[in-house]
Amino acid sequence: MATTGIQRRLTGVVENFIGLWNRYYTQYLEGIAPEDITGDKENELLKFQGTMVEQLVPVLEIDEHQRFDIHDKVMSVINEVISLDLYTKMSEFQIKRVKNNWQDAMDELEKFYRFCDTYDPKIDKVRKITEVKKKNPFWDPTSGGMRGALARLTVSPVTFFQGLKSGVLPEGMGRFVFLTFYIPTVIIMAIVFLVNFEKAKAIGNNILIEAGFLTEGEAGLFPGLMIAATVFVGLLLIALTITIVFLILHYVIQFFLHIGFKLTGGKEDFTETQKAVTYGAAPFITAVTTPYAAILQIIGAAKVHRYPYFLAILGWIIGIALFTVAAFGVTASVFHFTGNLPSGEYLYVTSDTTLYTTLQREEAHSVKESEWFTEYEKKKGSITVGSGRDRREIDAYKVTYNDKDYYVDRDDVDEREFTLPKIPAYIIGRGVVALRKAQDFLNGVVEEYSN
Repeated sequence: MATTGIQRRLTGVVENFIGLWNRYYTQYLEGIAPEDITGDKENELLKFQGTMVEQLVPVLEIDEHQRFDIHDKVMSVINEVISLDLYTKMSEFQIKRVKNNWQDAMDELEKFYRFCDTYDPKIDKVRKITEVKKKNPFWDPTSGGMRGALARLTVSPVTFFQGLKSGVLPEGMGRFVFLTFYIPTVIIMAIVFLVNFEKAKAIGNNILIEAGFLTEGEAGLFPGLMIAATVFVGLLLIALTITIVFLILHYVIQFFLHIGFKLTGGKEDFTETQKAVTYGAAPFITAVTTPYAAILQIIGAAKVHRYPYFLAILGWIIGIALFTVAAFGVTASVFHFTGNLPSGEYLYVTSDTTLYTTLQREEAHSVKESEWFTEYEKKKGSITVGSGRDRREIDAYKVTYNDKDYYVDRDDVDEREFTLPKIPAYIIGRGVVALRKAQDFLNGVVEEYSN
């Protein structure tokens, strides 16, 4: 319910027009019969429509930012019902279409009423937007391409998000979000390639040799240009692959943030959240993930969903928390079904180590950090392992590996218990190890190929 004077004034204007719009339906679109149509009735309709058009003007003046499609939806009904006689002679389908258009306009008016009911002039920079629109009545904060959008977001993010038209996605928004992730990725990959210039050059040369474009030992300007072009294309393709991963995560996070905003009172649909999250991601263009991205997304959510900043902050936190829980849940499920989650008590390998036999009948086995054993027992006292110069005494656990018994040094393992609250820490640990292994593997491939 409106509490301030300005809210009561704005809602009063919109409420007055909504009353006229309801009367228009009951008196003319629903309540008229062919036998009741007279010249006076026709004149009454024209006069009533004129009154509605007059009262529509102050409503449109309030909607300075053209967030709501009120004008077109109202006028589409008025322009179609030019006389009662023609209206009653329309087909059933045409009459149904007119009534549906009337309902669409009513829905838009009710959304606008709710906006006026919560309007806060302290945070709504209407004057600034009005001044800009006087100079350019077709002002669009996203005009001017990516450079223009970034400039406006940097100078005045509140004004930027308030100027976005409600209910539609801005033209070029897909290109904006793609470049937001692609440009910094290309920059980072270019730095990586320059740091490893000789290896990148060797790989490009080998690719061209295997493809039959160059021969072994061929040199000169043209082969050099071909190698440079190959390396450059490879850089762009790798950056594109990474960007696609970022975009997938971006759209998934949008979904969870929308849930958070709706749970905290957000009034609009997913389209508005898309705009807030997409343009809020603009700081990624600096090739650094900064907290400013979160700040912009919160400002955008507060503006497009038309509710307080505090609730937008709370909604953003809830959305990120839901995304985190979902990410851990999906990862844990994958680990579970691939047999990568232990159960109960287990031994966790804390550093690369060796599994021994006491009788030296078989070769010892190497195991990597983060591997684990669910079948084990602690041995009393020390045991002798290895042979020759590697022979030594260790305090050991007896473990089962590949259905055979081995011994592992107690200093290289931890005794742990697997419980549900420990899943996040376990997944993070496994993820770090997996990334390290992937990095080692790629480094090995690059080293081998460049040699």
